[in-house]
Amino acid sequence: TAYHRSGRFTDAVDAFDAALSASTDRLERAELLRSLALVYDNTWQTAEQADAINRALAELGRPLPRNPVLLLLSTVWLMLVGYVVGRTRLGAGTARGTTRDIYRTLMELYNLYSITFVRDQRLHHTAFVAPRGVYYANRVGTSAESARAMGQRALLARSMGMRRLADRLTARAGRMARELDDPRVAAFVAWAHGVGMFGSGQDDGEATRRTMQEH
Repeated sequence: TAYHRSGRFTDAVDAFDAALSASTDRLERAELLRSLALVYDNTWQTAEQADAINRALAELGRPLPRNPVLLLLSTVWLMLVGYVVGRTRLGAGTARGTTRDIYRTLMELYNLYSITFVRDQRLHHTAFVAPRGVYYANRVGTSAESARAMGQRALLARSMGMRRLADRLTARAGRMARELDDPRVAAFVAWAHGVGMFGSGQDDGEATRRTMQEH
């Protein structure tokens, strides 16, 4: 909203709350809650951001399991199914209409959730969320959300010591960002790479500084 873009964050929260009170469409409400989470991301209100994301996921009928074992199992399942789609190309890039909109929103919500863990310096916790986007990214195909989700997975892979996988994912995300000709997506991919490099001890913050200069 204009309030958000101009830095009037309190007014933005009030505007989104009012819109939520008036809306009965679940996808629209999820989008409003995603936007609300973005406001809280800008103001570093992590708890409020996580709450808005959880509410949005619930609106879409895909709340995260509260049991950590079930959360991990469901994440692994989505990742494996997504890998199959990506390898076989069965169903790849075929999501259309409302289904595509839902999948794109889900990827953005998982991305925002991962950012809360990065901010709290709990990189390994992104393993519970970021891989869930593999399935949706492969079903949607080329999109800003898919590129950002790939950048997040690269960050996770690097934090877990899987440098070659991280490099491949970063390269693919970068190519997708260039294909989309979206500088904001390119900046996010570069930021995720920088955070991963610094967090894994591969550099002293040089990649992050370069991102700030170039983007």
